Amino acid sequence: MGKSALLAGARLNLEGVRRTLQDERKRMTPPGADFYQLSGWTVILLLVLFYGGTLLMSALISKKKENADGYMTAGNKIGFGVSAASMTATWIWASSMYASATAGYTYGISGPIHYGLWGA
Repeated sequence: MGKSALLAGARLNLEGVRRTLQDERKRMTPPGADFYQLSGWTVILLLVLFYGGTLLMSALISKKKENADGYMTAGNKIGFGVSAASMTATWIWASSMYASATAGYTYGISGPIHYGLWGA
């Protein structure tokens, strides 16, 4: 078999693979779900609108008389309950939940209670 015959066979094989992939893509895509690529100018316009809107909102918000202390403490308007819940939510994380579940599995219903009270 000559070199040209091998190349022709390889081309036929590639065409068959390409057709198979196109048929599979058509089969997997539901009707009416065509995908369109945005043009370069559309992408630039969308970016300018997004960042321009962000700049405008930042400029409007910055005119308020606030500082970092007032932001972090919500103007001292947060009560004890919300503060306690926030601190508890900050302290409890995934490993603590796993350890509590393990204590419950090992020691029964008293396990998570003891873990929560004494960290045992």
